[in-house]
Amino acid sequence: MDIQADFGRLPQEAETALFRIVQESLANIQRHSGTKTAKIHLRGDTTCVGLEVIDRGRGMDKKAIERGNGSGTRLGVGILGMRERMTQLGGKLEIESSSSGTTVRVSIPLRTESPMPVRILVADDHQVVRTGLRALLESKTGWQVCAEASNGREAVEKASQLKPTWPCLTSGCPC
Repeated sequence: MDIQADFGRLPQEAETALFRIVQESLANIQRHSGTKTAKIHLRGDTTCVGLEVIDRGRGMDKKAIERGNGSGTRLGVGILGMRERMTQLGGKLEIESSSSGTTVRVSIPLRTESPMPVRILVADDHQVVRTGLRALLESKTGWQVCAEASNGREAVEKASQLKPTWPCLTSGCPC
């Protein structure tokens, strides 16, 4: 394992994705490559993180990587899961393989700007409940209450106008 000396913590979703990709790559190496060793390289800076998992096993057929495993069955969920994780993070997954081994290469861009806040509409017929919910919700980093409503009709009007990420209606809120 080769990790850059000054490599720090990453956003949680990036750490989880990298962990799962290493986990799946190592499982695939153990199951399919015929080798007992692998190399893992992790590098990054403030804008991007890169990961490589390399083995010197028997490799994979290129068609198997792109379309399936060559026997008419679909590609396993492991590689498809890795691709999906990268898509969700705006990253890139490349798999290079030959008869002398396979390299799984991942690149994930890191956010340089703050993510968009979660905008919440709070609706309840009691001011005290709305005030308490607002305080609780806004104590979470990145969450903001964009509006309050005292009944269901007002909540629908404000939701269509303000387009909150989440509406928060209590069960006792009258229409």
